[in-house]
Amino acid sequence: MTANPLRSLPLIAVALLALAGCAVPGKGEPGVVAVYHDREITDADITAIRLGMNELCSGPNSGEDLTLLLLGPEVVALAEDLGYGMTDEQLATQAEIWVSYENDPLCLNTELTTGALEVVRVVQYVAILMHEVDGTLALIELVTDIDENATVSPRYGDFTLESFIDTIRVIEQDISDNTLVYGPAQFVAWKEINGFSVTDQPDWISGE
Repeated sequence: MTANPLRSLPLIAVALLALAGCAVPGKGEPGVVAVYHDREITDADITAIRLGMNELCSGPNSGEDLTLLLLGPEVVALAEDLGYGMTDEQLATQAEIWVSYENDPLCLNTELTTGALEVVRVVQYVAILMHEVDGTLALIELVTDIDENATVSPRYGDFTLESFIDTIRVIEQDISDNTLVYGPAQFVAWKEINGFSVTDQPDWISGE
């Protein structure tokens, strides 16, 4: 396996967006929690992705949910451009592997929704990109752009490249510590990818 180039990369200095006191994204429209270029992310999107995360035995963390939604279409496009596309059947199989690995009675035998499959799609693509040099560079460029151009409700704190990279390091250590380096189960740990600092979020966001 190619060595992960991110381990040798220094943290990139980024200017944090000053969101305190900002109007709610979407020009005051109710229910909009983030705007990234021409995409609006709403409370309904958060609810759908949370349902999917619950079906995959993931505890509540709205920072993780919003991170996946911010990355979503762009990460899918990056991965598919590099030839890493997955069919719905492959996603469903991978989702079943995740649930089986977690072995939580609350999740077993649960019918997976489209939201769960989209979680698997984005998370797997992030993990795959992080183990390929061109993919890693493209992903970091995307996250930098989100850091600089996304407007997020102050309720969620700031999305930053630094927090994203910190999370990656924690995930990689968790994979290594739990001998998940090889095999499909390694992707389970990547559900916790997060561009928001847990320490900057209220308890209801971070799930603490």
